[in-house]
Amino acid sequence: MEKRRSEQPSRISLFLHELQTELSTMDIEAVMILDYLKNPIENNLQEAELSTHAIRAKIREISTSIRVHLYQSGERTTSNVRETEFSPVDFFKELVQRWNRDPKADITLQISGMQESGAKVSGAQASHASQSMPFSTNTLKLLVDVLLSNAVRFRKGEVARITLNVQADPDQLTILCRDEGIGIPSQEIEQIGQLFFRATNADGTDGNGVALHFAISLLREFGGELKIRSEEGAFTEIEVMIPAGRG
Repeated sequence: MEKRRSEQPSRISLFLHELQTELSTMDIEAVMILDYLKNPIENNLQEAELSTHAIRAKIREISTSIRVHLYQSGERTTSNVRETEFSPVDFFKELVQRWNRDPKADITLQISGMQESGAKVSGAQASHASQSMPFSTNTLKLLVDVLLSNAVRFRKGEVARITLNVQADPDQLTILCRDEGIGIPSQEIEQIGQLFFRATNADGTDGNGVALHFAISLLREFGGELKIRSEEGAFTEIEVMIPAGRG
């Protein structure tokens, strides 16, 4: 407990420094939008749209970071940790549709073997049966947002190619997030998820090594597990296993 308390000031300071950087970036993008709109020709409007998407992406990242810090600092409500019944198909469809509005994200959703490219349901075989898990859908959304945010952040090129595979079994919900990004150096995979640790090939990208640590801690708290497989320069796979609620 004392160790956790001692970590809080450094976490908060790091978060505030990161927030200041993100706000400065958003301010620059906003100024660019205003400049583009002074001469609203087609090319400038396209650039303004790109800057708007960049601001929205930064807001989403900041929102995820705030939710992580609130959860870790003890700001948990009964609704956050209560056992929940939900429809995996409906939940993940909505989540992926939201993420795919970002031009930098190209996510393919697969649920129980039924592929849904761009979260467009392809067939009636997809099951809408409810699934039980040990915490709220808001907490699950935060967990998946952490995975997708990292996949987008550490992409190669302009667009992150991501596959989100969801398997809902009676006793477990399994989420496999695979991206084709920069990957992780093999000698550092065991350290990924440690508080404040960042891979050596992550220079030039934002982040502070807190969010994935949070995800691992959250899963352990509820009897779940997180596994990482990666090849530097090729891909990263993060597999999350969440036990079903007790019912």
